[in-house]
Amino acid sequence: MTILDQVSTLSDGMAGEKAQFTRMGFALLHDAWDAEAVRFLKSRSDDLGQRARQQLELVQRNKMSLAEWARHSSQELIVVPEAGDPTCLCRFEYILGADAEMAKFVEEKITPIIDGLLGESFIPFKDKENEKAPGGGAFRPHQDFAAYQSFGPRYNVTAMISIDQSTAENGCLEFAINARDVAGNNPHFVKSWIEERPLFDHYSGGEKHGDIRDEIAEQLIWQSVPTSSTDLVLFDSFVPHRSYANRSKTYRRAMFLTFSAKREGEWYSAYYQEKRANYGDPKFHVSTPTAHIGSASG
Repeated sequence: MTILDQVSTLSDGMAGEKAQFTRMGFALLHDAWDAEAVRFLKSRSDDLGQRARQQLELVQRNKMSLAEWARHSSQELIVVPEAGDPTCLCRFEYILGADAEMAKFVEEKITPIIDGLLGESFIPFKDKENEKAPGGGAFRPHQDFAAYQSFGPRYNVTAMISIDQSTAENGCLEFAINARDVAGNNPHFVKSWIEERPLFDHYSGGEKHGDIRDEIAEQLIWQSVPTSSTDLVLFDSFVPHRSYANRSKTYRRAMFLTFSAKREGEWYSAYYQEKRANYGDPKFHVSTPTAHIGSASG
């Protein structure tokens, strides 16, 4: 099935992917990309990754802080190293702002899928590529809304593009498949309800900032979602998810492109303006293996 076929199927409301997304908050679309698109995405990831590493090396060579670099490089990528190794790139952000080719690809290929899935127009909210280098740290159990709640949109959808194959060994995504049942049966686990969607209680501050509290995460049933470079994963900002550390000898690169409803206004510029001004703010480091203000290593 081609991308255009999948868009059409999602739009007419009969796709199994749409039913799963509505029920679970995530869906896997197999064979979303043809070989040409896979080559394009890998090329853009290679180029952007090299650009991000050059920035990280420049900052370190000039003994600058990454916060200072972010404030004074408004059109460049935002680079974030691993907390355990400041020379190792954990992720880079501002992909669509820094790369016109990727912005065009997203507008033509990804936005129509999300619009068809949800029945309304969505626009970019933020983006990143997680590098998951060999030995790269885990992303602990969390809901994305814990990181986004201080901004305007009340609902977001993220598209994950696997630049490299993701497996259990290198830290593929895992989603909770019983979150609504856990919330319904344990109202004391819920910090707040956002338009009938539960936001679980989570840690505030410290190294576990944004993590779903341990006693809640232990009640969740997790489903691994391995992917190939032709797959597209869609998930919303309320489904709990996590990924383990990379125990393999190769990278597990994945782009995460997050969108918000057009009716809630344009937030991409505002998000990155605030992030550049407050690089170390914990809300920009929720459940990630990165250092931030208030963490033991930041």
